[in-house]
This record gives sequence, structure tokens and C-alpha cells, in this order.
Amino acid sequence: MTDNWTALVIDGLVGVLLAVTIAYCIMLDRRLRALKADRAALESIVAEMVAATGSAERAIGVLKQAVAACDGELTDKLARGSQLRDDLGVQLADAAEMMRRLAQVPPPVAPPAPAARAAAPRTLADTVAAARSLAQRYQDRVQHRIAA
Repeated sequence: MTDNWTALVIDGLVGVLLAVTIAYCIMLDRRLRALKADRAALESIVAEMVAATGSAERAIGVLKQAVAACDGELTDKLARGSQLRDDLGVQLADAAEMMRRLAQVPPPVAPPAPAARAAAPRTLADTVAAARSLAQRYQDRVQHRIAA
């Protein structure tokens, strides 16, 4: 009889272990299904990230080209500005020298001749026209120096 009891206890113990194993397998199955569902969501997220990375790389390429173009333009403008600065420095030195030389000229002793007075502008319009002519000659001179 003890053999029957021992066999019965062992069979009961095997049955309980089998029931626990089945319950554990059901729990594992649920977790695996959840992981598979999460995997599908994760794959879609990864695909979106890959697409976003590709877009970002293209945008970075376009930005690099824009920066290179701006850098070239800025370099040209800086060189042009330096050239104009140098030209203005030369012109200022020339003007200072001319002012120094003009300061050394003595004032006229006699009043100007009537012919010289006739050549001088008499109206405001004549004065403005003479000033415009002088300004145009100066601009032409500056443009000629810049072009050279």
C-alpha cells in the first residue's frame, strides 16, 4: 500500500508541476505576443527614424552648400571693402596734401579781372550745375581707380 501512496503522491506532485508549467507557458505566451506587438511598433518607429535621418542628412548637405556660397560672397565683399578702404586712404592723403599746398598759396592782392568775374556762376542754378559737374568728375575718377 505504501507503494500506491508513494506513486499517488509522486503522480500528484507531477500533476501540480505540470499545471504550474502550463500556467507559466501561458504567461510566457502572453508576454511573447506583447513583445511581438511592441516589435512591430518599434520597427515602424525605426523606419520613421531612418527616414528622418535621411531628410536631415539632405538638409545638412543643402546648408553646407549655402554656407559655402555665403562664405565665397562674404570673402569677395570683404576684399572689395578692403580695396575701397585703401583707395579712400590714398584719396584722403591726396586731399590732405592738396589742402596743405593750397594753404601755402598767398591770397590775391588785386581784385579779380572783370572777365574772371563774368566766368563765375551768378545764379543758384549755375552754382548747382557747377557742383554737380564737379561731383560727376570726382565719381568718374573714383570709378576709374576702382576699375584699375
